[in-house]
Amino acid sequence: MRFSIVTSSESTNIAIAGELDANTAGKFCQALDESAAQQRPLVEINLKQLRLIDGVGVRLLFQFYKRMRRRDCDVVLREPQGQPLAILKLLRLDRLLLDDAQPMSGAAVTAPGTILETGDDSPRRARSDLFDKPRTT
Repeated sequence: MRFSIVTSSESTNIAIAGELDANTAGKFCQALDESAAQQRPLVEINLKQLRLIDGVGVRLLFQFYKRMRRRDCDVVLREPQGQPLAILKLLRLDRLLLDDAQPMSGAAVTAPGTILETGDDSPRRARSDLFDKPRTT
């Protein structure tokens, strides 16, 4: 995994290439912590050259998003391709984290409560509050 961070007065731009997984997340987490400390109003993370992301990588990006939102900062993921885009769509994080102006090739925007066609006999409801509810044990 390789990444670069460029900071301007208005934003922090992070570009990541390679794989963001359990083996590389620690190093990238440190970079995200450093960019969070700069407190820019916008953080753009370019995923164009990211080939693979696993659950640890998704969790890292989402936790960073939540932390920055608490600070009234915007986080936008840009240009995901291939497997990372498929994972973001599967987890329905594409609507939350991707730039609205970015073409989404096949992504459907579904309102909360809408019945989704899943291909099996069990319809599911779209949920916009999936990550906002506290976990109960």
